[in-house]
Amino acid sequence: MHGNAVRRRVKSSQQRNHFEIRLKLANQQGTIRDWLVITENSVGKVVALANAARVDLPSDADVVDTAKLALSQGYVDQFIGKSVGVVIRNETDYKDPTQERPRVQGYVDRFAAVLYSPPLT
Repeated sequence: MHGNAVRRRVKSSQQRNHFEIRLKLANQQGTIRDWLVITENSVGKVVALANAARVDLPSDADVVDTAKLALSQGYVDQFIGKSVGVVIRNETDYKDPTQERPRVQGYVDRFAAVLYSPPLT
């Protein structure tokens, strides 16, 4: 899947020791999910998602748990129904290293060029 994607459902969850945003992205080419676990190393992906969706970056009031970098459900709900461009690349499957699976690598403005890596033969 490449091109513009419309987020159909967004919800937040505090799994284990990290906060995550669960995304379901869809367009006429198909559907893909992304579990965006928020850590210090992945904050850039959250910023890219916010910029692509044209949602303001979270304020201090939107951060409900600074230790887990948890965002309020109200902030996360702002992404519902937004259109974004999605960068998808194939990665080795965690459960079966002989297989590849498409995974969301990042988010871009829906009018920007979107990269797609076809399966290697």
